[in-house]
Amino acid sequence: MFYEYRVNGQLVEIKVVPEVGPEYYLVPADGGGWIRESETDMLVPSWVIFRW
Repeated sequence: MFYEYRVNGQLVEIKVVPEVGPEYYLVPADGGGWIRESETDMLVPSWVIFRW
């Protein structure tokens, strides 16, 4: 199974979840193609709503 992550319609990351073995991520390489990584570098926004 795999999940695509897109930003403004552009594919930026693919999460691969095999039936056997650990999940991994495919991210675009600078020279073209894809690089396999074990952790994601995708940043998720987290804003401070309240602070006291």
